[in-house]
Amino acid sequence: MTSISERHDLAMEKIDGVRQLLVDAYHLERSCADEFPTSTPDNEPTRCVLYRSAGWIAVQAGWYDLALECAKLGLDGNIPEPIKTELEQLRKEAKRRKKMKAG
Repeated sequence: MTSISERHDLAMEKIDGVRQLLVDAYHLERSCADEFPTSTPDNEPTRCVLYRSAGWIAVQAGWYDLALECAKLGLDGNIPEPIKTELEQLRKEAKRRKKMKAG
């Protein structure tokens, strides 16, 4: 049987691993989104969906400014209405959580 201290240490190691997975996932998704120029209509909806995804990863990680940036970039261009709504929801949630965090 493992001690409380050992289980706690293991839990903290797992949290560190999750944090690193979030960092990796955000950077991968964001780098994909950044490769699509806004000015090319053929890039939609892929481009804005990638920004939406990167933005929600950022929200989950507590990186609200990055989430807001992703929402802004995703909303640039001629995007489908359902995805526009989802990006606006992302922006709203990132602002809400940022405000809560600030106190």
